[in-house]
Amino acid sequence: MLYVHASLMASAFLLSLTGFISARFLRSKRWWLRLHRTLGIIGTICLIAGAVAAIVMISRLGEGHFDVPHTWLGLATILVGISALTIGYLQFKVPSAIVKLRMWHHRLGYTTIIFLPLTVLSGLFAAGVL
Repeated sequence: MLYVHASLMASAFLLSLTGFISARFLRSKRWWLRLHRTLGIIGTICLIAGAVAAIVMISRLGEGHFDVPHTWLGLATILVGISALTIGYLQFKVPSAIVKLRMWHHRLGYTTIIFLPLTVLSGLFAAGVL
């Protein structure tokens, strides 16, 4: 189950990073938003699935879920990632608040891109790999 968790979280990081790169550098292409949205959705699904895999893994081991800093950082990463996706969606549904929603989507997106590799690294430390 550890490898399932690690694979899903690494996938979430790579998908989210690619989504960030598409928004940052491919705006001149007509298809950038579709790519950005698709990568964000799949990345967030991987993030949530990776969290479920971690919960199952820790439950099987009989250990506490929030005993190490990695789990707290992971929870923060998941919440920020889901928030970025949700606000990104809402900016197209609430035109009166588009400026504020876009600003928060950008901030939460950057935060997710920063939190994901930190969470992965802390997980590698927690697992004794590093």
